[in-house]
Amino acid sequence: MKIFVNKPLINSVAKNAVLSALSEGWISGKGPYVSEFEELFAKKVGMPWAVSVANGTTGLHLALATLGLGNGDEVLIPDLTIISCALAPIYLGAKPVLVDVDPVTAGIDITKAEKLVTQKTKAIMVVHLYGQPVLMKPVLAFARKHNLLVIEDCSEAFGAKSVGKQVGSFGDASVFSLYANKIITSGEGGVVLFKKKTLYQKANKLKNLCHSDHTRFLHPEVGFNYRFSNLLAALGTSQLKQSEAILKKKQRICDWYKKGLSKLPHIEFQERVDDTISVCWMFTIRIKKNSPFTANMLANYLSENEIETRFFFVPLHKQPALKPYLLGQKQNFTVSTDLASRGMYLPSGLGHSKTEILHVMLMVKKFISKYPVK
Repeated sequence: MKIFVNKPLINSVAKNAVLSALSEGWISGKGPYVSEFEELFAKKVGMPWAVSVANGTTGLHLALATLGLGNGDEVLIPDLTIISCALAPIYLGAKPVLVDVDPVTAGIDITKAEKLVTQKTKAIMVVHLYGQPVLMKPVLAFARKHNLLVIEDCSEAFGAKSVGKQVGSFGDASVFSLYANKIITSGEGGVVLFKKKTLYQKANKLKNLCHSDHTRFLHPEVGFNYRFSNLLAALGTSQLKQSEAILKKKQRICDWYKKGLSKLPHIEFQERVDDTISVCWMFTIRIKKNSPFTANMLANYLSENEIETRFFFVPLHKQPALKPYLLGQKQNFTVSTDLASRGMYLPSGLGHSKTEILHVMLMVKKFISKYPVK
């Protein structure tokens, strides 16, 4: 029995929604399904304006471009995240400035960010990693102090809350991915949310080649082709309408794992963080420090038994592609390096059954039983 790290759940409601879009001929990037999806997504998160895009990476790029970031500007970014977060400012000629992360939330460490602010710093990007929200009160206070824009990457945290509010509702712009393994998915796609109507209007123009208001195919500014199709919007809308059930299923998977693995030695879970409500995007574990085995050893064993896993992101400061853009950044990244070396996540897709999760736990227990506590 091969168990992949993610198994999407596309039910009859979702299939019928896509078939409806097909039968009505709404298959491009303009139409009622896109509008309905954007309005519902904004409502779910608690932001007034939503712009759908081709994927999360284009969403980050569009967000920064819409906010006016450009050549020479600096953006504070957590070191432990996907490379897309650093690519977005690079695409605009801006500079990603990496910041080590908090050991509990794995989000950007504001105390370390404080030491990296310069006259060129224009924004801070927070990433709600693996479904665990960043504590947003200190982030917002930091941003006000230094007059910085705030961008939230909520790709893995739809439905999570910080200080009682949905993640994605704090920043000047926030970005969600709709990739196949995300909580709300359309297979591919993304959403950018804004607080200001003017930014929403600008983003809508930029994402569609920036046509003139008066003459089509006349382009007053350089734009992008980041449209989202009605087919994907139909699928995404059906998911949004089932979001409460989706989040409950994710929580059940988390509960199954915690109940089954909590007494095992050598592994630890994400700690509960006051003033936040996390969501189980994927169920993460960390191999304890000084454990007799590594995350790589456990992953190899599970792979040999046809169970797929994923490691935490490779920290950005270790990315070969980013080296030319990080010159002069010499701070230590002890926390992100440590978490990346010990962290992994187990199969936890919406389509996974309890039988599959129990089998994964059985194999994890078999492996760890080889290393009794002395």
